[in-house]
Amino acid sequence: TLRAYNVLFGDSLLVSWDEADGLHHAWVDFGNFHNDANAVFEKVYNDVKLRTNGKLDLLVITHRHMDHMEGFFSLRKKFKADFTIQRLWHAHVTSTVDHVFEIAEQSLRAMLPASIPASDSDIGRVFRNNFGAAGDKIRKQMADILKEAGVPASRVFKIHRETNLIPALPPGLNQLKIEVLGPEKNSRLYLQPLEHALRAHGIALSSDNGRIKARRKDPFDGVRGTKFSQSPLAKLADAARLRRQLQNGGLSVLAAVDTTRNNTSIVMRLMHGSARLLLVGDAEEKSWEILKKNGAPLTADVIKV
Repeated sequence: TLRAYNVLFGDSLLVSWDEADGLHHAWVDFGNFHNDANAVFEKVYNDVKLRTNGKLDLLVITHRHMDHMEGFFSLRKKFKADFTIQRLWHAHVTSTVDHVFEIAEQSLRAMLPASIPASDSDIGRVFRNNFGAAGDKIRKQMADILKEAGVPASRVFKIHRETNLIPALPPGLNQLKIEVLGPEKNSRLYLQPLEHALRAHGIALSSDNGRIKARRKDPFDGVRGTKFSQSPLAKLADAARLRRQLQNGGLSVLAAVDTTRNNTSIVMRLMHGSARLLLVGDAEEKSWEILKKNGAPLTADVIKV
């Protein structure tokens, strides 16, 4: 059985299946778009708790977007008391790619009007889904989930296509089979759109002793300072800067960050008897290209898109 919960904008899926000793469960993603009412989290949480009796074979965070993980973060301390989780999976992302995300965030904060990250505009919502309003909230949320949700480190796995699933699979799985088809271990395969978008703004990435460096300061670095930023002149400057960014495609950096995070999604096929369920997170075209190149078995009775 596959249940898809309405969390407004985002994902929350509960997969339930029979084993010889009864029902087993996997909870895949739990979040919504920033500024959506988090009141929905309690209702979903309570329903999953009731249906599973607080026992989860698998909890999966397919990728690092707030509309896929913020519910786990918001209620992380309750998980420790209410659930027994046999395995927690989250998408593998290399430290190199994380560092490029840092560069992209710094560049975006310089390019866009200062008011955008906290605003309820479409741009602001996408920005916060990738970073949060202040600092890289995504990384902190993930760290806090792993630290406070009560899952021992020995049961937590960063998942990619080449992961050894023998220790990663929950115990007692005989009827259910799981194939992991993505993401790739080399996360840089998904970086090309973001590298191109940064280069268009004069930011070239180079490797230095295993670290990625931005060779040039972003040319659109804006005026800051408390008194000035509160003046009517600053608002006009912000508006002019936003218009310039829209005109010259500056928002391509934000779109490329969004796409890159999506492409690092865990892609997995669950098989039970003759039934096939394909769960792909938010994988976009680059991920699908790699799946096809790898000859991944993509036939399914149900696919989540």
